[in-house]
Amino acid sequence: MEQELPNPQILPQAQQPVIYGPVSSQDSGGATHTNTRSYMKPLVIVSVIVSILVFGAVFFASQKQPQAPRTLAPTPTAVPTPTPLRTTAPYATQSAFVAFEKEVTDLPELIQKANIDDQTIAPPVLDLSLGFSN
Repeated sequence: MEQELPNPQILPQAQQPVIYGPVSSQDSGGATHTNTRSYMKPLVIVSVIVSILVFGAVFFASQKQPQAPRTLAPTPTAVPTPTPLRTTAPYATQSAFVAFEKEVTDLPELIQKANIDDQTIAPPVLDLSLGFSN
């Protein structure tokens, strides 16, 4: 049942074709694929364009040097800037504003005298027994 293949050494010379280049096949409507230059030409053009773009990008990236941000150094002045004179408003001398200023100046003294142990200002008790089990 086994089919024996003929030994290529004993085949006649006419049955062993010699192929010196690309093999042409006519399987797709009679078109031959022996012309490899037609396939290589677009490949070469694309590879040349890509290499030019890569080399151009590397060239421009190497030419662009980062610049340090400019900072202005303050120049020392011999004379300080004078403080402008402020005139008081006519409302500042009225009795309500004078009383308010006196209360503001007395506030730290009142805070020091306050009794923080006073029970009327104690926080409410939050721990209430409501009958729930833990």
